[in-house]
Amino acid sequence: MKLNILYCIVLTNLLVTKAFAQNIDSLSIINAKEVVKECFNDSLKSEKYLLYKVKDNYIVIVERPNEYRQYFIKKGSCIEDSIMIKKNDRIMKKAFDVNAYDSTFINIKSDSIYQYYNIHSEFIYFVIKEKDVKYGEFNLPVIFNNKPKDKDIYPIDKKVHEYLMKQIITHWKL
Repeated sequence: MKLNILYCIVLTNLLVTKAFAQNIDSLSIINAKEVVKECFNDSLKSEKYLLYKVKDNYIVIVERPNEYRQYFIKKGSCIEDSIMIKKNDRIMKKAFDVNAYDSTFINIKSDSIYQYYNIHSEFIYFVIKEKDVKYGEFNLPVIFNNKPKDKDIYPIDKKVHEYLMKQIITHWKL
């Protein structure tokens, strides 16, 4: 009897955690779309861009013919700053290589991820968008690539992730 009660508690906890994870995915996507629309209107519709989000801090990097333009955006205040990145930057070339990404949404539904993370984790949302096609779209815990078992399924190159995280931390002093 005690085992059945314990089993029910564990199962309920797992179902609640999975439902929470799905809500995080949906809210991150909705928030990201709203911020991009609010800050750029339709000007990015034909552009290839990368979006990276932690909490309400966004980085949008737009690929242009002669440069990459990186925008720092805080939800509610739009573009705070922007910098130019040279077109021959190795990290940006790697980040914008759509062949390195899957075009299906990747989230935290993997059983291996549930072993390590809980609802208190900070999450990142990442997507490369090109002509209404999304690549490498995911919503995962910030520290996701620290677990050796999960590195094989991590959807972003480690150097790209480190660059983007450093940009967030440096700009907003998190």
